[in-house]
Amino acid sequence: MALMVSLTVLAMPKAMAQLNPLVQHLEVKEYVPYDTIDGPACFFELSMDYFLEGASDRFRASILKANFSFGKNRSLTSQSEVGFQELKPDVLPKEPVLNLGIVNKAVIENAFGKEYGRESMLLAAAHYRDAMVDDYRKNVKGLLEVVSDADNLEYSYYIKGEVIDTGKLFVTYRLEKSYYTGGAHPMHELTYLNFDGNGLISLEKLFGDRQDVLEKAVFKALLDKEGVKNAEGLKEKSYFPDQFKVSEDFYVNRDSIVFVYDPYEIAAYSNGIVEVAVPLKTLKKKGLWE
Repeated sequence: MALMVSLTVLAMPKAMAQLNPLVQHLEVKEYVPYDTIDGPACFFELSMDYFLEGASDRFRASILKANFSFGKNRSLTSQSEVGFQELKPDVLPKEPVLNLGIVNKAVIENAFGKEYGRESMLLAAAHYRDAMVDDYRKNVKGLLEVVSDADNLEYSYYIKGEVIDTGKLFVTYRLEKSYYTGGAHPMHELTYLNFDGNGLISLEKLFGDRQDVLEKAVFKALLDKEGVKNAEGLKEKSYFPDQFKVSEDFYVNRDSIVFVYDPYEIAAYSNGIVEVAVPLKTLKKKGLWE
């Protein structure tokens, strides 16, 4: 008989909260002055979920059967029930089991860079933090040689990564990056990584050679979202239709696939991060979704 384990995520300090026994959480907050406490400084903040590797295949398989309870804003409520089923060897799923090491590697490479992919989350975060602070010190030292006013020479790095549930089709990881290294405004990046038992899911894996059909469907959804009829209408709303393509960053909600675009990717910075939802029923009609 299969064993059902019920867990409750209670309201507790953020650094201690965990979605389930397989998900760990790391937080780092650093304030690094360039020379004196009153001078310019580098701010580094990291808040990352990552998977605990080395769990048994039976328990790792259950992560694909997690049933997360979300609030209206799609964040975990303070008291959320998470159910896991301990599977016996004779009822293990025939499909490949999600390799948590592959997930962690992809998360680390997208958060910090491919050069950190061989390291654990803790080491990668520490080494990345050191590299950013070193770059900051070198840049400020060079700028101070030509700029007398150092008040604005402050850098900031913010990275947030979280495991989210998107329609129980995939394990999805949301990665948000924001950094300021001078200029008119900070830069923002939002990345969604989707995994199934075979690893990281790409548009090519999902839609094969029919991505031209998908692109037309996503573009039509963008027109509908903005209430315009053509590319010229998008231009009037500060979009760059000539740069449009289907984003590799997407997540699946209950009734649509949402494609996510960073500032400047298909629109002006003032438009912020753009999300384009394509109903699953539309994709089904075009033979793109079963």
